Amino acid sequence: MTEKEIQEAADSEMSDQPVPEEEGQTQDPNLNQEEEEREEDTDKVKKKNPIPSELLWKTVPILSLALSLVIICLYFITPLGKSKQIVVTGNVHVDSSKIVEDSLIMQEDYILSTLINATGHENNVRNSSPWVKDASISYSFPNTFTITIQEYSQIGFVKKRESYYSVLSSGEISETATPQDQLPASYTTIQLTDRELIKKLVLQLATINPAILAEIQDIQLTPSRATNDLLTLTMTSGHKILVPLSDIDFKLPYYEKIAPQLSVPSVIDMEVGIFSYAIQ
Repeated sequence: MTEKEIQEAADSEMSDQPVPEEEGQTQDPNLNQEEEEREEDTDKVKKKNPIPSELLWKTVPILSLALSLVIICLYFITPLGKSKQIVVTGNVHVDSSKIVEDSLIMQEDYILSTLINATGHENNVRNSSPWVKDASISYSFPNTFTITIQEYSQIGFVKKRESYYSVLSSGEISETATPQDQLPASYTTIQLTDRELIKKLVLQLATINPAILAEIQDIQLTPSRATNDLLTLTMTSGHKILVPLSDIDFKLPYYEKIAPQLSVPSVIDMEVGIFSYAIQ
């Protein structure tokens, strides 16, 4: 064979042999499977259903409540939380401005602190005047406080020199004088100086029909030998009643039955028993 033929035969043998794969190019079947599984998981996540609308609507009230609470809290702690409107109701004899002043509610106080200390402010008002029987404080959003007053009723007046002072159903005497030109058209003058006797008298009169009380014009202490607490009650009808202070609650009601039977101004003596005679 010639040299050329020998070379061609060698090239032919080399071409028939398989070419080895390069290092790093060998494909692992397990690796391919893992990649496919990751792609499938990603597709599943993408295909997950969105949050149901019904569930979203159920969260709306909760979120709204939380937002409202946040707004209210912010309102109470900002300067707006100090702006207050105070209304006083139920008072007749005590001035509204005095009640607000005595309550010790300050304009610089926060609304929240005023709410927390409402009981203390109520006590301040109760202790501020003999007229005040009870006081309560209520709050209306956003900034209104209402102080509701219950006053003691007025039983009559005691006269000191030329001044008149109200006697209250508690037995206390008002510290503020009532000018004579401001006295009501009809009233009872209590001519007693002992405060303890006045308290006992008021407690006794509290059990009497208001119609009888309205007729009492004047009450004087007129003790006798037998009765130290004997009172003389002058009525608007002109009748006079003699009755022990300690017996008023069960004896004075008989006046309603006796008075219609009297044709002239008379003395109704209730000191011992009950009888009447015309005034001489």
